[in-house]
Amino acid sequence: MIAAVMMGQVRLQQQRERTGGAFLLDDIASELDAGHQARILSALAEMDTQVFVTAIDASALDLSAWSRQKRFHVEHGEIQELV
Repeated sequence: MIAAVMMGQVRLQQQRERTGGAFLLDDIASELDAGHQARILSALAEMDTQVFVTAIDASALDLSAWSRQKRFHVEHGEIQELV
């Protein structure tokens, strides 16, 4: 529910300010089942916004809706881009 409110806020910002905005999702796999994750990620993919997604288990997320994406692994303060 809160994700829908936040997406609405980003859309309102886009309409008023003509900026893409940003959306941050922290480990949604721990909070939502696969069906709800897919709905949120699909809706975000359709929005003109930058999306940051964190996950304990990256394989639990389906990010195929994004043609352009970058993945990073952070461990003990070290950041490594995944190719």
